[in-house]
Amino acid sequence: MDLAELPALSDYSMRTHASSLGRTYMYFRDRVQYPFGYDLSYTRFSYSGLAVERLEVDANDTLTLHAQITNTGDSSGADVVQLYVSTPDAAPELERPLKRLCAFRKLTLAPGETRGVDFTLAASELAFFDGHASIQPGLTVAFSDDTLYDYSNAAQRSPLPAQLNVELSSHRPEIVFVDAQGELRSGGVLGVATITAGVAAGAARAATEFVIYVR
Repeated sequence: MDLAELPALSDYSMRTHASSLGRTYMYFRDRVQYPFGYDLSYTRFSYSGLAVERLEVDANDTLTLHAQITNTGDSSGADVVQLYVSTPDAAPELERPLKRLCAFRKLTLAPGETRGVDFTLAASELAFFDGHASIQPGLTVAFSDDTLYDYSNAAQRSPLPAQLNVELSSHRPEIVFVDAQGELRSGGVLGVATITAGVAAGAARAATEFVIYVR
């Protein structure tokens, strides 16, 4: 990597785009001079016996991974065993990291010594937040007779009357947008969006605004 590959100081994007190859070991897609975790040593190490406890887990499971590390050189030395995870089958538009460091362990081994290392990983550490999740604002409509519809208290909640026409709009659709079904969805960008909710019942019209913070 050279200075010509560095993005502009005003570019805070971590991921690859037209003018950047990405940043940090998680997103950078070009060759690096010193890979993450690189170091010099007076000895050499080999890895063997790589094994995963199971291939399928549910959201509440944990996963145990095992490896054998051997000092194959003539001097004592220390090695940092690193566990990375990736999602190679993820759709490109999800922009998942190339890899993520989830755990590491430092071992000091004598010449010819072999030692096993186990990592325990919770399935939740493999998950990602869905950046295009549906947002339920809990809209309330009040009539002049004090009737409330879709009230935020679940015990008093009732569906909006069929004659009501509700229209939602966002001033920052890159953060929150209204889909073809009229539902609010996050657009994948973090920040604050102001939502305008307009309600019509015959000739009567009313509108209000509220803020959604996506973080």
